[in-house]
Amino acid sequence: MDQYVAPKFQLDAFNCPFCTTYSHQRWGQVLHQVKIVTSAIEVPYVKTSTCSRCEKVALWYKDIMLYPTFSSAPMPIEEMPEDVKSDFNEARNVVDASTRSAAALLRLAIQKLMPHLGQKGENLNEDIRKLVEKHLPEQVQRDTALKLSKLLNTIIELTIVREKLVDEVYEKIPESSKEAIKKRDS
Repeated sequence: MDQYVAPKFQLDAFNCPFCTTYSHQRWGQVLHQVKIVTSAIEVPYVKTSTCSRCEKVALWYKDIMLYPTFSSAPMPIEEMPEDVKSDFNEARNVVDASTRSAAALLRLAIQKLMPHLGQKGENLNEDIRKLVEKHLPEQVQRDTALKLSKLLNTIIELTIVREKLVDEVYEKIPESSKEAIKKRDS
């Protein structure tokens, strides 16, 4: 299977977080008592998935993979240069915890890719401009800009526009009702 299938709780097969191969997973229950100060409690939600290929075991709590660290980002393609792949994989490892860190690492990976494409690797904007001039389709640049524009508009709509709408509705509420809301919420 060429397409990456992210690990998901109780899924019969996915790309193993250890060997990265798409493989069948055997699910098991961990019944363990944990002693907390003076009493013991059952931990019924801890489960395991075992890769049928590498036989390594992932640990899950409810529907969250605890071990190994999980990434929702895709795997690097096989042809990716090793120095670029290193930063790409580091970005994969942190994307779910810090998207800003992942974005910074991906920018570094792109910059490291530039010398492999015949560019200097010193000024990313200049390198990309030269690639567009040479052979990188302008469509790539335009499509990326369009998608980012749509994403930016969506983010603004979901935050600023909604907040403004709520504020406008709230302003039309009579003062007596606002006081009642404040009392209720405190």
